[in-house]
Amino acid sequence: MSLSKQSCNSSTMWKIQPCDHQAADELAQSLGLSPHIAAILVQKGFSSVDSAEKFLRPKLSDLPSPSLMKDMEKAVSNIETCLAEKIPILIYGDYDVDGTTGAAVLGLFLSEIGLQVTYCQPERAENGYGLHSELLEHYISSDNEQRAKHLLITVDCGITDVEAVERAKELGFSIIITDHHQPTEMLPDADAILNPWQPNCQFPFKHLAGVGVAFYFVMGIRSKLNENKHWKSGNIPNLRQYLDLVALGTIGDLVPLIGVNRILAKAGLIELGGRKRVGLDSLLNQSGIGKRQVLSEDVSFQLAPRINAAGRMGKADAALDLLIVTDKNDAMRYAAELDNANLARKEMEKQIFDEAMAKVESAVKLPNAIILCGEGWNPGILGIVASRFVRRFFRPAIILTKEGEEAKGSARSIPHIDILQVLKSCDDLLIGYGGHKAAAGLRMKTSDIQQFTSRFEETVLTLLGGKEPVQELDISAELGDDFVMSHKLLKEYFELEPFGKGNRKPRFLCETKNKLFYPKVIGSDHLKFAWDSGQELGMLDGIGFSLGHFAEHLGLENSLIAFSFQKNSFRGVVRAQLHVEDICINSTA
Repeated sequence: MSLSKQSCNSSTMWKIQPCDHQAADELAQSLGLSPHIAAILVQKGFSSVDSAEKFLRPKLSDLPSPSLMKDMEKAVSNIETCLAEKIPILIYGDYDVDGTTGAAVLGLFLSEIGLQVTYCQPERAENGYGLHSELLEHYISSDNEQRAKHLLITVDCGITDVEAVERAKELGFSIIITDHHQPTEMLPDADAILNPWQPNCQFPFKHLAGVGVAFYFVMGIRSKLNENKHWKSGNIPNLRQYLDLVALGTIGDLVPLIGVNRILAKAGLIELGGRKRVGLDSLLNQSGIGKRQVLSEDVSFQLAPRINAAGRMGKADAALDLLIVTDKNDAMRYAAELDNANLARKEMEKQIFDEAMAKVESAVKLPNAIILCGEGWNPGILGIVASRFVRRFFRPAIILTKEGEEAKGSARSIPHIDILQVLKSCDDLLIGYGGHKAAAGLRMKTSDIQQFTSRFEETVLTLLGGKEPVQELDISAELGDDFVMSHKLLKEYFELEPFGKGNRKPRFLCETKNKLFYPKVIGSDHLKFAWDSGQELGMLDGIGFSLGHFAEHLGLENSLIAFSFQKNSFRGVVRAQLHVEDICINSTA
């Protein structure tokens, strides 16, 4: 079944996903699941009892061996040399949540086994992404002891930095690259490269985040040292203690939450909920999450944005300091600093979005792709603003800021359009670009913006076949009038966590008649209502962000809502609530 309607901003197609109901019934009986949860598992491809159990209850023992990763033996051997010869280590991590958590995981473990560790992070605005030779030169020049040997380990970067790696070798570094980005044809001349995407790597799961690669390096080191009887006292480090950081970086980096990532993230959320790391405990409190269970959406919308805000606002080291700090007072101070950076980021984002939106509203016609350029816009915020335009208009968006005779910015795309493919068609007009299908960064001369815009829009139109892009909203099931919500259903629903890319939240479709009450507008344009879920759960709260304009209609007419569930905490009490994602007014489809 498909439902088509005109949404508030774009054409949206509601699609109820097909399901093998016989397989779902058999799974429900075998595992004692609610029929709708069993159906969701079948839709996700887990129709057998074994596959469904592994999905619902993933085990760390199911993780593939670190030895399967190419160059793991070489990388571990370098660490053994550092231990034997007391060689200091410089960990160079990217400034985002993935690179920062990966650097923390690696640095904390290496320090625990007795190595001297120093951290280095580039600044987003001053340096930009990647390995920068000038930062390595500064590290060497500030080393008063003038050591002859150093080991450089990159985290979440380095795989494309051929020249910077060459310069690092000239400076006397041995180099291990840990990265998860796509390599180019020419690999850097490092002593070891850990990256599942590199040629001839037999590691079976390619979609690790940067922190996942760093954690696997730690797994490889511990395994080898344990094999060599390094811990004669038997006090072998328990790597579970690092999984809170692994979950934070993995979920925050938007990699697919399937396979190895699901195992790491699900176990990591449990560790995160234990609040053993003083820095993250302070950040949980600062974010308003408090002592309740930590969910993937808490990471996505509360924790990760605060970590990322540090890099966006030129304070990347504050986020790393928070993750490795041991003093509670320092942790509270760092958490407050990140919270303030996030508030400043929000204000700056709103300003840039409003200025950019004014340019769109002044246009005669909405283009196939939204390309906007301003002056004085913070480059660290542009990707977020581009994402907001994609959500608002369901079109590829590029937001640029002028810097003298050049413009730099960020691009975000829709599922139908490979943004790198489009940029490649315009590469003669670009000074540089890079990224992946959904997101990219780019730089060009300001004099080429107009020509670039025309060609970019033409390419997008061609890829769309000359048609308007249609947004699809997948629906797991349509709930009939006789459907009654239960504690069992909600418990099993949240066992499908962590939700994110590759494991989206299941959505349901239901009529509002005799179920939705007291609709009202809160905030700028958010919908709030009560939902009669039946005798067992009673009235549940409902929320629909940016859907407040539907409130007056919902009180008068029968409608359809597409919703998922989320948890809401109020005065220490945690309850499930409906999260409405779209509404079709006056429909009984």
